[in-house]
Amino acid sequence: MPIRQVMSVASEVRTVLRRAFVVLSAVGLLSGQWPTPTSAATSPEAGVSSEIADWVQRINDHRAARGLRRLWVDQELGTDAQAWARHLAASGTLEHDPNLSQSISTHPTWTRIGENIGSGCCNDVIWQLFLGSASHRGNVENPDYTHLGVGVVRVGSIQYTVHRFLAVPGTPLPPVYSPPTAPPGSSVPGAPGAARVDATGPASAVVSWRPPTSDGGAEILGYEIYVAGEKVAVTAADVTRVTLVGVEGSHSVSIRARNAKGLSTPVTLTVSTPRWEQPFPDVSRDQPFAAEIAWAKWAGVVGGFPDGKFYPKSRVSRAVFVAVLYRLAGSPAGPFRDPGFSDVGPTHQFRTEIAWAAAEGIVNGYGDGTFRPGRAVSRQEASAIFHRWAGSESGPFPFPGYWDVGANHPFASPVWWGAHRDVIRGFPDGSFRPGGRMLRQELVAFLLRLTRVAPGPRT
Repeated sequence: MPIRQVMSVASEVRTVLRRAFVVLSAVGLLSGQWPTPTSAATSPEAGVSSEIADWVQRINDHRAARGLRRLWVDQELGTDAQAWARHLAASGTLEHDPNLSQSISTHPTWTRIGENIGSGCCNDVIWQLFLGSASHRGNVENPDYTHLGVGVVRVGSIQYTVHRFLAVPGTPLPPVYSPPTAPPGSSVPGAPGAARVDATGPASAVVSWRPPTSDGGAEILGYEIYVAGEKVAVTAADVTRVTLVGVEGSHSVSIRARNAKGLSTPVTLTVSTPRWEQPFPDVSRDQPFAAEIAWAKWAGVVGGFPDGKFYPKSRVSRAVFVAVLYRLAGSPAGPFRDPGFSDVGPTHQFRTEIAWAAAEGIVNGYGDGTFRPGRAVSRQEASAIFHRWAGSESGPFPFPGYWDVGANHPFASPVWWGAHRDVIRGFPDGSFRPGGRMLRQELVAFLLRLTRVAPGPRT
């Protein structure tokens, strides 16, 4: 696109916004067709959410290095930016949203809005183009801005990206996630000890170990587990027992402790498991989450329906969700106090499980005194319940790159936690779909990952 057309579009947008009594910093428009750099760039296979998270990190780090405030990741800006990125990708052109100033509804006191758009092979290239353009850089470095939304869509090897900036006076500074740092003089931890195989099932094994005798002078952050040299699991610091799935036959398993300085030398053992067995007639070996479903049946966490099937793509009710967590916790013995839900009486099929979960503070009811046991569980609700199961770890957590779960989303903390701890993941298009219903096949996968984060409550 010729530069004169870029300048004309920016000028027209600026004029329209002035008529609406809105001050706009320079709206930039730039398309980068540079060759792919040899430096490390964001891989298209890494997923859109990783690219969005990288953009937010780049912009906030750039601002912080210049003494400027970091920006909040905004729910509405991110959703609108992603929608406009889809429009650009579908049309194959670069143009600014003519309704930019009319798109904001959640921040009525906003005073300034800006937009950067670009296309190119990857974040590295587009970022350099942005920094080389006065108008784009002006948006990135504008001290008035307080909020940010990023959209990314890939078409083949080309990325279309949209960055929206907003100024809302009186906005406090956002919390900043800081990864753990190693104290001076510290070293990597010692190797874990006493590794052993606790149990085996069809293509599954439970492996445990003892913490290292030396943490190297830096707190143990967790453990990494490798099967035949490939990393397959990461656990939290207080989890020293892990279930491996899809490990049919004999394999070498290595466990390494991790602190902020790095990884220990491994402790290694050999694991031999029975052959994989089809857990249910509607779960074949080549379908998604088959290994996790087979584990969940072997572990007694889930069962099938009266016809013997699992129905992997069926939704999960709140009552069934709680019952599965109860079994995962070892089916604690009661009695438990009456949770007081008007729709969970003494004869309810899952009364014990619901009473246990309420007593542990894992689940809550609704304002009208009901539990609604038959209601389908959403992905955001599952994140919140998993977060409570794991002890409600406090943040801040790093932004996972979901354009539909910004910092101002009501479930931002548990959703971001779930991504940070790799319990519940998003989708390839960069969304989390917080209101989407969780499926039975997803539930068992999330449960397996949950066991690697926290042992959970055991009354």
